[in-house]
Amino acid sequence: MVKLIKTPISKDVPKKSISVKSKRGACITTPEKGQISRHYQSLGGDSVRGAASATSRYFSLNATRGPKDVKKYDREIRDGVASRANRRSTGRPKEFNEEIEAEINDAWAEDDTKTYREVAKELGIPRSTLHDYATKDMDFRCLGTTVRPMPSDANRAERMAQAKGVVAVKGHVFFYKCNS
Repeated sequence: MVKLIKTPISKDVPKKSISVKSKRGACITTPEKGQISRHYQSLGGDSVRGAASATSRYFSLNATRGPKDVKKYDREIRDGVASRANRRSTGRPKEFNEEIEAEINDAWAEDDTKTYREVAKELGIPRSTLHDYATKDMDFRCLGTTVRPMPSDANRAERMAQAKGVVAVKGHVFFYKCNS
């Protein structure tokens, strides 16, 4: 049996005000969804006709879309997916697996100076996909592409002179200007 309820609209019942954008509750936070769900369940939930409408009026939600959103928020709270982090990701699943990880490791184990482009061509996958797998899934990091030569003896002597120019005396640092 379905009960009918009518919520009193008077000054005795304070209305909750939640700022809702017009894009189907885009800015309702997870705690607010929890409040809406608790209020909806306190009115009887799915077993009471009009509980969703009463809850949407109580929280000043859209009159047309509000009851549907109340039921959606309640379902998300009960299923534990109210937060976006807990929802299943959309789109195609990753193809990354242990076999691909082993192939990538083997490709760089042969010659660690190979570029992403060379390894991607060898494995037959796009360079950007290889880069994503290596950096996000395998914790590789990119090194600079510029090979810097070792400093010459003259350069080392000049650097040492500059380093010796910095002298610490009683907690103060003084800079000595080198002739350059």
